[in-house]
Amino acid sequence: MCELCNEMFLARACYINRRPVRFCSRKCRCFSTRKETTIEYDNKPFHLDAYGYYVNKGVKLHRIIWEKHKGSIKRGYIVHHVDGDKLNNDIDNLLEIEWGKHTIEHHLRRINNEQY
Repeated sequence: MCELCNEMFLARACYINRRPVRFCSRKCRCFSTRKETTIEYDNKPFHLDAYGYYVNKGVKLHRIIWEKHKGSIKRGYIVHHVDGDKLNNDIDNLLEIEWGKHTIEHHLRRINNEQY
């Protein structure tokens, strides 16, 4: 049973082996750990999406912060949260990294069951 919405759900065995499954969806998991679901930046409201990012009209807050402080994001690169906390949008916690390297890093963390 989901700890947030109290819906009954079935979890795949591969997820159960990693860690206890407490929520029925990514959306419930993200909302369960977040206290504020809406914040304001540059007089624009940003709300939490189902993946745990603050967004406004489809644009993620961490990308806006990066572009404001460091300039445009190069093609083929993404903005990565160094500590893994998607809500920590401090410029010191953001890193522009090549898309492929970012994918490999997250894949290796998942294989090794590492937490940030």
